[in-house]
Amino acid sequence: MIYYIRHGQSERNVRFKQPDYNPETYVNRRIADRNTKITEVGKEQAKAAAENFKGIKFDKVYCSPFLRARETCEIILRTLGLELEPIIDERLREWQCPDGMTDAQQWEKYKADNNKEMFEDLVKNYKPMVYEFLDELKKTYHGEDILIVGHQTSGMVLRGYFEGEPKDNDYSEFNRDCPNCHIFKWEFK
Repeated sequence: MIYYIRHGQSERNVRFKQPDYNPETYVNRRIADRNTKITEVGKEQAKAAAENFKGIKFDKVYCSPFLRARETCEIILRTLGLELEPIIDERLREWQCPDGMTDAQQWEKYKADNNKEMFEDLVKNYKPMVYEFLDELKKTYHGEDILIVGHQTSGMVLRGYFEGEPKDNDYSEFNRDCPNCHIFKWEFK
């Protein structure tokens, strides 16, 4: 069985809700975003999510290289008492807009046509590397229990792979049902 979990609540998730957050001036920086930690709420979410995995002896664990995913993964493994070393795979990283854009510029760029351009970029540039990861995993998969820890966008693409592509590549429908520490499970066909 393939188990997928989105990371716990992160400082980045909270930033958008802060009264001093200004999308006109906040500049997205990939390096800083890679090092965004999970919050105390995120830590509690990861511990609670681990309870759903009780009794599962994961054979392998794959994780995004971003800190918030790695922290979530570590908490889950520690809570379960598993001494597995997660396999960090760059292809599970968060999909992001270009460096140096403010959040307002990102949303301005992608808000036309109900985020159509944003999702076209996700499909063209991000989806192929996640599918490559999954295709490689499928070749060596023999019914093991595998945990994958990632992000909202990697979860959207995994859902497309396992559940079928969304109509017109509109991944926004997969964007709605993936709160922090949400768990999905699938089997390769």
